[in-house]
Amino acid sequence: MGEDIVISDRVIPRLLALLPAIVVALCVRVLTLGSPPLAARLAAAGTVAVMCWTAYRLLTVKVTVSEDGVHVRGVFYEADVAWSQLNGVIVRPAGVAVRLLLWGVIKPQSVVLAGATRALRPVALISAPDDDAIEKVIGAIKVRSGAWRGAPETVGAD
Repeated sequence: MGEDIVISDRVIPRLLALLPAIVVALCVRVLTLGSPPLAARLAAAGTVAVMCWTAYRLLTVKVTVSEDGVHVRGVFYEADVAWSQLNGVIVRPAGVAVRLLLWGVIKPQSVVLAGATRALRPVALISAPDDDAIEKVIGAIKVRSGAWRGAPETVGAD
């Protein structure tokens, strides 16, 4: 295969990172209204910390396709998937929550990396249907994992 293929700095994860920012703004607003009880202040502080971490991870998600396999850095996980563990790749419309969040902006599709025991849905691979970089990654994964030989089919976005 030669060079690694790296997918990062995508528009959709950046748009999704706005959600934690909105939650942080709401928590700050709660903290500035009068004198909330200690429990409310602690809950708001904890929520702000988790939302900042989530936004950071959304802004740094990536997928790397290399000779050894696929490395996925997601929001709540980081995984190395060897080619022997990967059964195929499935392309389908993104989940309802993502479609609603991006309603009117684009019609997102997601890529699912199907393994023998689990599936990964990397946020970095959520894209518009005509994204050439994602198509390159899908092609490389299909060739390398043997998915073109009868593993799960690729389903086009509706």
